[in-house]
Amino acid sequence: MKHLFILAILFFSFSLHQSFATTQSTSFGDHRQEIQGTLDVYFQANLDKDYEKILDMIYPRLFEIVSKEEMMGLFKQMEAEGIDYSIKAAETSSISDKVVNDGQQFVLVKYILDIGIRFTGEEYSTPEVQKILLETFKTQYGKDRVKLDTESNTFWIKADNVMFAIAPEGSKDWKFMEKKPGMEAFVADFIPQEVQDKLVKE
Repeated sequence: MKHLFILAILFFSFSLHQSFATTQSTSFGDHRQEIQGTLDVYFQANLDKDYEKILDMIYPRLFEIVSKEEMMGLFKQMEAEGIDYSIKAAETSSISDKVVNDGQQFVLVKYILDIGIRFTGEEYSTPEVQKILLETFKTQYGKDRVKLDTESNTFWIKADNVMFAIAPEGSKDWKFMEKKPGMEAFVADFIPQEVQDKLVKE
């Protein structure tokens, strides 16, 4: 399902609750506070479902895979088909030191998210489709971290998430991209492996 591909790239980066920023920003310094300030705007755009703002804050090279117009169309299509989300909790784990490479600066952001993904459309309401979605989410996030409320067709997921914050060297114009298991080759097209290795060691 193409929707699941889009969710894997973007969903958990654009679904954080505002408390993520409110509870964490005072504990960060230097570029971390700078990045958190940008995240405050990013997360509020997600709460408002301001998709244009969200897409403006996504790492632009992602649009080499799926165009901005196509992503916007998929967001609207998901809403029309009855795919919604709600947040229980979100918490920042860490914001790494910067790694500079080839005129770009990279930072790794780790966070924990407790989120419900609700499917109300008929296409997703059959037991067969529910089972496929459940197994897909369990594979991605761990079998003990995903539960299905069959009555409301809501998948509750508690996930340890990682994303990159990326900006040109010397710039404060940070953009965001999720880092997901199983998408290593995809990420490597945009971020050199040596940069990823340095960020993981931070």
